[in-house]
Amino acid sequence: MKKKFILIILMISIFSICSSQNCTIIKYNGQIILKGDTVSGKKEGIWIETDSLGVIQNKSTYTNDKKHGLSISYINGKKYSKTNWCNNWPCDNDTLFTFYPDGSSLFVLFRDTIQGSGGFMLKHWNEKGKLKVIDGNGNFKGIPVNNSYWEGEYINGKRDGCWKFWNINRQLISIHNYSNGVQHGYFSWFKSNLENIKTTGALIRNDGYYEFGKLITTHFYEYNEEGILQKESIYDGGGNLIETKTY
Repeated sequence: MKKKFILIILMISIFSICSSQNCTIIKYNGQIILKGDTVSGKKEGIWIETDSLGVIQNKSTYTNDKKHGLSISYINGKKYSKTNWCNNWPCDNDTLFTFYPDGSSLFVLFRDTIQGSGGFMLKHWNEKGKLKVIDGNGNFKGIPVNNSYWEGEYINGKRDGCWKFWNINRQLISIHNYSNGVQHGYFSWFKSNLENIKTTGALIRNDGYYEFGKLITTHFYEYNEEGILQKESIYDGGGNLIETKTY
């Protein structure tokens, strides 16, 4: 009953977003997936985005057709993160707050002035509510992006050393090495066990090497249905093919 009540309140809030005759509704297969006000054909104010089942995904503020102001994202209808946007880009010198499905804090990240730098990790709580990263230092293990799992160490707010990433099914996705927040050293991406591979264990899809954020080499691997390596292609950091090996 409680879940139904929350869903009703959520749907009321979604359908009451438009505040004027300039309301714009975008549908997919008869279901509203995007709704908000427009001024002179441009998005203005709060816009709500849902999936094809009507479950909310994003609630964003727009000014002159650009995302500008508070933006809240949701996973499976539950609030995942909130942050401010400036002219279609997450604001510099601002803070990103993220949450577990039960609403408790996951991590707090400060975005610095360098776009794409990843920012500075301030705090991180594990699923039991215990603080694991304090003032940028400590071990991280959580559900930060699209229900994927991350594990590694932060030093002075930046990733450092070996980091591992799993999908929602706890299958290993990749392993990366970092130094002061940038990739440095060897990395590996793995093929999912869900793929049509008649073998157990993770197969390396591609691997390679970074030097302080600069890609040096990448190796791509192709297997047969039994998981036996058939072909290896080697590329330089610019994506140019260096060598091909067959087995």
